[in-house]
Amino acid sequence: MIKVSVIIPCLDIKKSINGCLNSINNQKFIFLKARIEVICIIDGHSEDLKFLEKWEKENKNNLNFELKICFLKKNRGAGYSRYTGFKICTGEFIAFLDDDDVWEETKIEKQLTWHLNNPEKIISSHLYCNGNDFVNQRMKGYGYITFNQLLIGGVRIATPTIMIRKSLWPYNPEKLRYCEDWLMVSMIAKKEKIKIIPEVLALRSRDVLPLKEDKLSLSNHKIRLRLGKVKAIFILFKREKISLIALILLVFWQFILFIKGIIKSFKGKLNIKNA
Repeated sequence: MIKVSVIIPCLDIKKSINGCLNSINNQKFIFLKARIEVICIIDGHSEDLKFLEKWEKENKNNLNFELKICFLKKNRGAGYSRYTGFKICTGEFIAFLDDDDVWEETKIEKQLTWHLNNPEKIISSHLYCNGNDFVNQRMKGYGYITFNQLLIGGVRIATPTIMIRKSLWPYNPEKLRYCEDWLMVSMIAKKEKIKIIPEVLALRSRDVLPLKEDKLSLSNHKIRLRLGKVKAIFILFKREKISLIALILLVFWQFILFIKGIIKSFKGKLNIKNA
């Protein structure tokens, strides 16, 4: 039977982890069978560890997956947590999920079916909804995402949408605190185009705050994210995945996007003030 390892970085999980894990437990398999291994990496908070151990005890008789809990003594970020989970996972396929996201019940079967029909491919993805659907509307017309499209932007390979065939993957999850998922996906995209299944199979959990109100969400750390993207671009250059000219152009493009973001934010605050 095929085994899928699901790696979940966990931070401040009291409101979110029940919905997250239940969405894995509720996965339906009609045309194939699969075993699921869930690895939760507690990112430095002992209260999260106690909460998850209590959750496991209360739900152990109803679980359709094997749960492994790993505790990091210091907060290291989602990238390092995923790297830690990758080192101990035992599945033939790896999927990633964040504790504030959930999966549709056919997610694993649909994505796994594609991989079984395309045994030479490393990675697949699908659409993701965090309350803003404009990126999905654009991506529905894409069968695949290329390395150059990732560099330029305007597309999204959200972490909870990724599935990887472990035996074909020559890399590891990146350990960076910011934009580690973008760098991880870009390294694969340099080798092959990324398949996009045109369905929303992952979405932000209803149990957590809307994205704009969630101060813990990395998506709201705009400056750090932009600096993380620049750092990731430099790493691609050091690894000889992009040229010096591409490096300069991409860093300049990130600067332009940063300025546009500041202007947009300023206009938004001004409109609120004048309302």
